[in-house]
Parts: sequence; C-alpha cells; structure tokens
Amino acid sequence: MEAKGKNNDSWTEPYSSSPNSFSSTLPLPKGLTLEVTPLFRPKLWSFLAQRAFNRKGTYIKSYYSHLLEKPNPLLLAQVDKDIRRTGFSTASSLLEGKNSSVIPSIAENLRNILLAYAKHDQHTGYMQGMNFIAAGILVSLQESIEHLERLKSKKPFFETEAELEEFCFWVLDFLFREREFRKIFDPDLGKIEDLLNKFEQQLDENGLLFVSETLKNGEIGLMPIFGGFFFTAGLNRLPIELISKTLDGVLSEGTSFISRILIFMMVKCSQRLRELSESPIDLYEFLAKDLVSFFLRKFPNFESILFS
Repeated sequence: MEAKGKNNDSWTEPYSSSPNSFSSTLPLPKGLTLEVTPLFRPKLWSFLAQRAFNRKGTYIKSYYSHLLEKPNPLLLAQVDKDIRRTGFSTASSLLEGKNSSVIPSIAENLRNILLAYAKHDQHTGYMQGMNFIAAGILVSLQESIEHLERLKSKKPFFETEAELEEFCFWVLDFLFREREFRKIFDPDLGKIEDLLNKFEQQLDENGLLFVSETLKNGEIGLMPIFGGFFFTAGLNRLPIELISKTLDGVLSEGTSFISRILIFMMVKCSQRLRELSESPIDLYEFLAKDLVSFFLRKFPNFESILFS
C-alpha cells in the first residue's frame, strides 16, 4: 500500500521529532471552551486538527480501510482487554465514591481506531492510555451527533458511522503528532520526564513544591501519580462532564492544558495537601485516589471554575 503525493510521511516510518513538525495553530483564547457547544465541536476540532486532515489528503482514499486489514492477533487481544476496562466517571459517581461506568456501544469503533493507529504509527504502536484518549474523542463526538439528531433540520456533520470513526482516527493522529502525545508514549524520547520536570517547576511557582519534596522523601516521586494524567490526557480521572471541554483545551494547547488543570485543583486543595504532607504515603494515596473527588465536593460548580 502506498500513499500518494511526494512529501507525505510513510505510515511505516517514525514521525519526525523535529520542532518544525509541530502545528503553529494558536491556542484558543482563555475561556473559549465555555462557548463550545456540541453542535459546534466537530467544526472546531476539524479546524484545530487541520494539519492532520491535510495529511489525510496525501494518502490513498481507502487508506484507513487498509489499516484495518489483517490485525495482529496479539494486539487485538490486548486492545480488547483494555477496551473492557475503559470507562469514564460521572461527577455523581466520584462524589459517591463509586467506580466509573463502562463505555456503552462504542467498543467496535474504539477497537478499529486503536488498531488502525497502531499500524499507522508503527514506531509508537499501541500502549495503554491510548484507549482513554480515543474513547474520549468518540464520546464527545457522539454527543454532538445526538444533539444533531434532536435538531432534525440541521445537516449532520457525519453522514455515516464510518465517517465518524475515521474522523476520530485523524483527531487522534493530530494529538500524537502535533500535540506531543507521541513523545509521551515513546520511552526513547523521554518526553514524560520533561513534562514532569516542567510540572515540578509549576508546583514551585504555585507554592506547592512541598508536594514534590514529600513524595521524593518517601521514595515515590511524581511519576506514579501524575504520569497517568499525561498518558490519558486526564480522561481516566476527570468526570465525563468535563471530557469534551478537556479535549477542546488539549487540542488547542496540548499537554500544558492538562498541567494547568492539575495545578489548579491542587492549589484549590492546598490546605488538605499540607495536612497530609507529614506522611508521603498518605499524600500519595490522596493524590492518586481522592484529589478529583475532593475537589468536586469542595467546588460543586467545578465546570465553571475549571473552564473560565
């Protein structure tokens, strides 16, 4: 299978790690995510991920379908296993301490997107965490479809389910190539360590360096707690009510948006963090399991606070 055009990147080759390969798309103005409605979201994402959709045009028309042919049995088994564990919490379930609900009715779409991406970017392949990002994209766009179906006079953005699925694939491609998620998942590039170093600087700037110091003194460090936020764009921990808005920000700003959400919640919960700082284990347990639910209990109007 070959792609058309002279300047496209072959899907069998690693993506460029050159800074020039990243998008020059300007970040959204602060607070714009409050104005993004489900009806408008597909158009916004199409605009933000324009470079990925431009790349789509350099490949043969049936490129995505070809990616789905003859999947690796071992990869398929791993993807299916992770899909069964993919769910999102609601604010109410977090407040009540319940487990997240399982993603309904999108398993086949999610499986196809993950298998296609693993073949599309063979250098990165598939890793755990991608399932939450891809599922978040699907859930957000399905919400848009449901709104359009209720407004029967509106022309649907996606004519078929296959169009929706392929659109999600290219949005995922944009996040990995243009918003640095590929570097996070690539252990050879060490991007996750860079992110955590920058995150530690932000902790210091916001009067939270004691958090990092406490965890280091307990030989825990930042990675066991905060690495998961970056590997999943935070979508495995934030309530489903925030998934679409979080992805609006991540598509616009990249990983810095995730850092801002984390820092904001920690600043708002700083008194509790200081109370637990005498014990590295207690602080670890709170950050790993209870930070988000504690924040939601303290700030019931969490959506307007986080996205304003």
